[in-house]
Amino acid sequence: MGFYSGPSEIDIHKLGFHEKQQLIDRLVKIAETDNEQFLLKLKNRIDRVGIELPKIEVRFEHVNVEGDTYVGSRALPTFINFFHNIIEGFLTSANILKTRKKHLQILQDVSGIIRPGRMTLLLGPPAAGKTTLLLALAVKLDSSLQSSGRVTYNGHEMHEFVSQRTAAYIGQHDVHIGEMTVRETLAFSARCQGVGTRYEMLSELSRREKGSNIKPDPDIDVFMKAAATAGEEASMITDYILKILGLEVCADTLVGDEMVRGISGGKKKRATTGEMLVGPANALFMDEISTGLDSSTTFQIVNCIRQSIHILDCTALISLLQPAPETYDLFDDIILLSEGQIVYQGPREQVLEFFESMGFKCPERKGVADFLQEVTSGKDQQQYWTSKDEPYRFITVKEFSDAFQSFHVGRKLGDELATPFDKRKSHPAALTTKTYGVSKKELLKACFSREFLLMKRNSFVYYFKLGQLVALKVFEFLIFLVNSSPEAAATAGEEASMITDYILKSLSALAGTRKSSLSPLSLTLSLSRWNMATRRRSHAQHRPHTLCLSHSQSLSLSRLSLAAASLEHAVTHSRTDLTVTQTLRPDLSSVSHSVTLSRSLSSVSFARHSTAASVSAQLCPDISPRVVKKRESGKY
Repeated sequence: MGFYSGPSEIDIHKLGFHEKQQLIDRLVKIAETDNEQFLLKLKNRIDRVGIELPKIEVRFEHVNVEGDTYVGSRALPTFINFFHNIIEGFLTSANILKTRKKHLQILQDVSGIIRPGRMTLLLGPPAAGKTTLLLALAVKLDSSLQSSGRVTYNGHEMHEFVSQRTAAYIGQHDVHIGEMTVRETLAFSARCQGVGTRYEMLSELSRREKGSNIKPDPDIDVFMKAAATAGEEASMITDYILKILGLEVCADTLVGDEMVRGISGGKKKRATTGEMLVGPANALFMDEISTGLDSSTTFQIVNCIRQSIHILDCTALISLLQPAPETYDLFDDIILLSEGQIVYQGPREQVLEFFESMGFKCPERKGVADFLQEVTSGKDQQQYWTSKDEPYRFITVKEFSDAFQSFHVGRKLGDELATPFDKRKSHPAALTTKTYGVSKKELLKACFSREFLLMKRNSFVYYFKLGQLVALKVFEFLIFLVNSSPEAAATAGEEASMITDYILKSLSALAGTRKSSLSPLSLTLSLSRWNMATRRRSHAQHRPHTLCLSHSQSLSLSRLSLAAASLEHAVTHSRTDLTVTQTLRPDLSSVSHSVTLSRSLSSVSFARHSTAASVSAQLCPDISPRVVKKRESGKY
């Protein structure tokens, strides 16, 4: 596939990194001012040939979510509570013991509509149920919760399409691989999610333009073709998202984690948002995307999302806690949630009118978002009471919710919900029916490419483990070699395995300078990598089938010399086998007289007059009594 740039045709696949960067800079030089003009050029090209973009209208009717949970100290994730919960759950299922869980009603009969082409803000005090509502609409609720009600996309039930790829949920927690850069993180996400229906739309667009003899803008044309090309390691969409999120300055910096220095918390939150924006999903559910960001950065990100929603007719529900007034004014609709009930849902301009009809008024110098979150609170409500005709009384959330049903905005919403959505108006490409965005072959290539990248960055771990295992096996081979008799070979074999295990633990303890010791297979699966793979599986990006070591460890030469000196001293002063001592002495004599013993081995007595049994017991406490007894009797 090519694009026209003057008289020649250029292959999209041969676009280099610098060419892509120059193209993005020409299209969106400054994200705050140029992004809207760029999106308008895209939309004008599509509208010029009469192509309709897919839209998604999300409806939820009488949704209830409840669950049972422990409270207080029983809710803490301790080992005692873990086993206690297992035993109690077994006894409860057998009707022997009553459950001690507390029943919680999270969402209570909530209904509403999320319209395409409009920015919807989800507001509410803490513990109001905002995250649960977002998860319910994105069909990602935990299986331990009991839910009822109806959620539809363009009138279609959830079993009629794949919601994991139709909608994108952006959570509060930032789960990333610390050894990958920001660009690599977003590029891997884009590669797994695929391009959706961009290629089909671009093919139809090119066909109609050719039939109408319309020549597109060269830069817009190359961007759309590059964005519709699947399987690219560095997508054009990735560079565009990095630009509008303000991450281009740290694109080649490691994300980092608790042990690896990386980007700041605010940039991690933006990287989490970008992971979903690079995909083809048309419905976005964002949960607290402003955590760790200043008001200016939040305004910039929300403004870019608003431009995309308005111009490309996408659907977005964004939860923010105490947004700034200028950020609040970017939204079109407001959903106010409190104690699991919807207090108001409708246009932003009419929310104050509703509360004024209830006797509450927002002060002039008070932010509207702060007022909405405090007016339903028992301790803050009274200060906003303005009705002089009757004394103040506390208005409950239930009363607010019932009053909204009789308010003109609430009545209009009820009428729209009563009219079913016409499925004939749904765009064929709006809802996705395929489980994965790319083929299994491309998913396997993407996962292997990422794992090979991480293996190269942690190559020292693999080289050290290989050398460690080879050295230990050579040591075992020498022990068997010098014991020619069958009885001695059997005894030496058992002793060799014990000594090998002891040396392995000693070298691992001496070499472990970062997260933990290098025990044989204990660090093969890293917890952070498992969380990352689980999250990607929940977004239907790939299966977590390729997990390798994700964190490297270091070993200093001084500690290796110390381990070698300790081994030589232990073998030299024990009378188990002088032949092994003579075999190992030439290789270790250069370090045995210059390095002192470590503290962990200082308590072991290496006097030459000690018996072989006592030395063996101190060096290898795991050797069986049968071997020690044979030593003392002189059979060894």
